[in-house]
Amino acid sequence: MAADTMRRGSAVMSIAPNPFATMAIATAIDSGGSVSVRHVLGAAFANGWRSARKTEAERDRLRLEGDDGSSTRVPFDGSLLR
Repeated sequence: MAADTMRRGSAVMSIAPNPFATMAIATAIDSGGSVSVRHVLGAAFANGWRSARKTEAERDRLRLEGDDGSSTRVPFDGSLLR
């Protein structure tokens, strides 16, 4: 494991740099212990989008960016991923 790898219990914060790890959201699992795996599944209507290009979890909002570059924020409990 790299020296700069961050850990929270048996969850490895990251084995490579990524946007979620910078928000302290674990993105890897060390199989040496137990881990709570949390995920979010949902749907949002955005006129003119064919797909979401980017998502960002904020404290109380989820920011979605569409393939046309426009974005929207929807209510979200960011503590779910912490």
